[in-house]
Amino acid sequence: MNEGITTRSLKKHQKRDGKWRDFDDFKSWRTELWTITVTSSGVKCTCPFYTKNGQCKHALGIQIRRKEVSVPTEAKCIPLGQKRKRGRPAKTKKARIVQ
Repeated sequence: MNEGITTRSLKKHQKRDGKWRDFDDFKSWRTELWTITVTSSGVKCTCPFYTKNGQCKHALGIQIRRKEVSVPTEAKCIPLGQKRKRGRPAKTKKARIVQ
């Protein structure tokens, strides 16, 4: 079912904008594709997280690719997708104890 995004599917998505038969049709259209708009004033996205918070991972990714935002080296060193170690997690250290 997931065939990817093509130019044809993008044109179909844009053509349906504002022309819905019912609310269910609008819901399926709205969650079908996130549109990212790049303007001179910034990057905008149509995902719900951007609508609520004003910033999302899609817009941030575009800003990083366009080199408008620099990523700190500490963020690049964090391993992604790593599983937890076996066994029970270690107890937390006592607060305010100088070792």
